[in-house]
Amino acid sequence: MGAGMSHDRHQAIAVFDLDKTITRCDTYRVFLRHVLWRHPGRWGRLPWLLLATLLFLARRRDNGWLKGEFLRHLVGGASRARVRRWIDATVAELLADWLKPAALRELKRHQQEGRPVILATASLDLYVMPLAAGLGIDTVVCTRTDWSEPGVEQAAFAGRLTSPNCLAGNKLVALERHLGRELADCQAFVYSDHQADVSILSAAAHPVAVDPTPTLARIARERGWSIVDWR
Repeated sequence: MGAGMSHDRHQAIAVFDLDKTITRCDTYRVFLRHVLWRHPGRWGRLPWLLLATLLFLARRRDNGWLKGEFLRHLVGGASRARVRRWIDATVAELLADWLKPAALRELKRHQQEGRPVILATASLDLYVMPLAAGLGIDTVVCTRTDWSEPGVEQAAFAGRLTSPNCLAGNKLVALERHLGRELADCQAFVYSDHQADVSILSAAAHPVAVDPTPTLARIARERGWSIVDWR
């Protein structure tokens, strides 16, 4: 699930969440907004997606299911050339308007000090991979779609998730699979804004709560984790 460099077993690493940690926004919403602006015929799918959201809020479905429904209904079936234009517009907006300067400074510090940096996010490979490239990050662990499946470049984009939603415990599993060892053995700096990442923060030698949600702020205070304001 990860793509990137191998890591020295004795070298510290830095792991950054994306949404609300490096960015000031939910990146998936930015992507879907670009889809709807440029593909208004998909507005007709919104009544079903509203129902899907209500099922999620009622805890009848999980976040991964909801993410997949939005992808399938709003993006599925579009040509790859069209999807690529939406991706390009999304990445350009994120790089221009939504990055936290303090996050970029911390990211650059780790890079200058020679630590491998991993972007670990539940967001989709569609736009996360080119966004990471724009940030100078070579290694990404994220939720995968059929966008990157070999041999289907000429086909329409089906809009399917091809990995578990890279959230909470799934993110820890994906990170450790990529690393080939437990995160706790990596002397890791881990940065996140949300309590969904408690498992990776708990495994970090240097856990940092970034502009945390109230729940994560409480957990961080109880456990003595660093809390930073990057807004």
